Amino acid sequence: MEFSQYLSGPSAGLRLADLGARVIKIERPKTGDACRQLAIKNLWLDESSLLFHTINRNKESFTADLKNPVDVEIIRKLIKKVDVVTHNFRPGIMEKIGLDYASVKKLNERIIYAEISGYGKKGPWKNKPGQDLLLQSISGLALTSGDKDHDPVPFGIAIADIICGTHLAQGILAALIRRQKKGVGALIEVSLLESLLDFQFELLTTYFSSKQVPQRSKLNNGHTLLSAPYGIYPTAKGFIAIAPAGGENAQRIYHHKRCGSCRQSDGDSDPNHRIADKHDCFRYIHRNWRLEFSADRKFVYTHWRRHAGAGQF
Repeated sequence: MEFSQYLSGPSAGLRLADLGARVIKIERPKTGDACRQLAIKNLWLDESSLLFHTINRNKESFTADLKNPVDVEIIRKLIKKVDVVTHNFRPGIMEKIGLDYASVKKLNERIIYAEISGYGKKGPWKNKPGQDLLLQSISGLALTSGDKDHDPVPFGIAIADIICGTHLAQGILAALIRRQKKGVGALIEVSLLESLLDFQFELLTTYFSSKQVPQRSKLNNGHTLLSAPYGIYPTAKGFIAIAPAGGENAQRIYHHKRCGSCRQSDGDSDPNHRIADKHDCFRYIHRNWRLEFSADRKFVYTHWRRHAGAGQF
């Protein structure tokens, strides 16, 4: 039973529905889920946004006014028969209508109760709006893309909602397995902020280990933790993405192009050694490889294959 709206909670229900679960979506009378009116590029289907249909496929809809005691009583009877309840309301909302975990558990001892919040249920931020772009910004995710001198660059999709919904679905599946083994229900709590911090575990682990803040590349949207020539480079016919697997492949590129700043220092035999100045390497490739990559695709493929051992572009 899904009380969720917009994207994060419904995306969890979507995953479960795709896996074969029967998902009953509870919607308010007349207007339904607010996502029905959240249209992208003015795309509509049956008077609801195409986005709503996309995130809620394979689900059933049940109308109930959660401010009406009669409707709430009907919901309580349904809860006795379901396996899972999900919601992404602000902390305190479900408590007000008597459908919080403690109350629901009294109706169904084996219930798996899964909820999403923006910043968790405790602390000074608990009542702040949990919106995707806001979370991308406050979590630092918007500073992982783009170049060093660029403004923050958010993802072009609702990454916080989708990842958090995936985490909720994972928790629900784990709880179902545990219930099958031990016969107990579960309370699952995830938040948009925690999901985005988990998404950045490489950067956070690096920071806490080295005490150095990872820096964005100066050029070509390079990876904050990887050496050149990892990045996206312009050609006369579009762009080419270069992602050497490190070690021997990367060294072949460096030595073939005679990029002095990319070479290892004398006596350094470690093929995974980070180059001295990856930004110089970016500039060198940007300046000297442009014409070579502007040739036809066959030339780019054979040239790259011979010198780097990489796959076809």
